[in-house]
Amino acid sequence: MRLSTALLAAAVQPAFAWGNVGHRTVGYLAEKHLTDEAAAVFGELLANDRNYDFSDAATWADTLRGHMGWASKYHYISTSPR
Repeated sequence: MRLSTALLAAAVQPAFAWGNVGHRTVGYLAEKHLTDEAAAVFGELLANDRNYDFSDAATWADTLRGHMGWASKYHYISTSPR
């Protein structure tokens, strides 16, 4: 029983880490569901850097956390369901 529990825990653990591809995928999908108004706002925010897109913004918190350790507490927030 302990061995099967350990194997299950080892197999499930990678699912908890989104990684770069997971964050970019969610960012891409989120961008496709923005209202026109929200898309315009994000377009203005990202306009200063033509090489930076919405999927790059989805990895911003991970990038910041890697360069500025103090910022790791801002990586995510927990909210209550509505």
